[in-house]
Amino acid sequence: MVPLPLFKFAALFVRHISKYGANWIKDQAHDHPKFRTIAARYGQTMHQVNMRMAVTLLKDKAAEKRAKEKAEAPTVKTEEQMRADEAKAKFDKKEAPKSIWRRKFRPLPENKAVDLFADVIGDSFILLVATSLILYEYIRAKGKPDPHAEKLAVLHEKMKELDQRENELENAEKERQIRVETLEQAVEEMRKASHKQKRRPVMFCTSLRKRSEWATLPAELLAAKQSKWKESSLETHDLAIPVPSKDDYQDWFRLLLLSSTDLQTLDPTMARIERLYHQTGGRQVGIVFLLQENISKGNATIAYMNLQSNLLSSSFEMPIIPLFSLQTLQDTLFKFQRQLIATRREKVVPRIKPATSLLPFCSLNPPIPEHPRNLLSDVFQSIGDLAQAATSRDGQAYIRNLISEPESAVAEDALRFWEQEYMTN
Repeated sequence: MVPLPLFKFAALFVRHISKYGANWIKDQAHDHPKFRTIAARYGQTMHQVNMRMAVTLLKDKAAEKRAKEKAEAPTVKTEEQMRADEAKAKFDKKEAPKSIWRRKFRPLPENKAVDLFADVIGDSFILLVATSLILYEYIRAKGKPDPHAEKLAVLHEKMKELDQRENELENAEKERQIRVETLEQAVEEMRKASHKQKRRPVMFCTSLRKRSEWATLPAELLAAKQSKWKESSLETHDLAIPVPSKDDYQDWFRLLLLSSTDLQTLDPTMARIERLYHQTGGRQVGIVFLLQENISKGNATIAYMNLQSNLLSSSFEMPIIPLFSLQTLQDTLFKFQRQLIATRREKVVPRIKPATSLLPFCSLNPPIPEHPRNLLSDVFQSIGDLAQAATSRDGQAYIRNLISEPESAVAEDALRFWEQEYMTN
């Protein structure tokens, strides 16, 4: 809402009142004796000044010059005319011409002189009031902050901020470009190094042909097209997986292939594990345990759990990779190798394990009770492994055997949960 201009209204009112003040001054000039005397005297002075100014402004110098030239034009004169002109010239030399500003004009009557002075004083009073109001308004407006100047200052500040922001963005863009170029150079160098580096094959031990549960595995590995396998004589382990390390040097991850048959004679098996563990100081060693065998003796799950307890009691810290069938060995090793590479290249960040946080809800009737949940988390290293097992026939049979009576309903709920998940996806 625009405020009312009260000051302008007040100024207009004062100007109107000043007219009455001017009329009062005129009345006093006529009525007051002393003031009338002063008004009459100065009124005559104003009259003389006005007349002199009027004569000066109305005087035509060009007409006077033309008349003088016309008067001085040569003509035929008689001797008497010539004598009269000489006498007139002598008389004009004796009397010098008077200036207009020294000339005295006829004075005005007293009443008219008083009226002239009163008019001048009244008009001067009105002009003085108007000038005072204008000066006051100018000083008052000058004391107020100029909104346009403030807006210009704000715009200048914004322009400075935008210029500074633009400079920062330019510097950030240059830094980003430098980082991109550095990364591109690093990627190119890694690519060249990877081309130069020879890819080592995955090695397996010849002794697997003599073990009944693993006898068919060498032929399948050598015929595989997914990765290159090489048969070799390995003294302390059955499989050797190449894992890249620093300085473009490939290290080996050594694995033992065990089953429930090997645990029937526990002492030689533990001796093999101890020998492999001490060969590298417990570094980059592990065990692949076959959970499904075509034999009727023993239970593979019980043997798997006994192996875990024996490793804990003997202080041998090494991962145990469960293997559901010989046909899934290559996929299992490939996933394990990929996890090893990712673990070496990425910085380890503490995070919540999905196996412990999501596993209780992988059922149609969540949550899964504690005992079956512990069994599943011990056997399966991740939710992906559990999902793969729950969607294959061998894995389903193993889960039903693992979670048996009186909690068989828990196993069925978990299996149906994963079947519905895969049907939905």
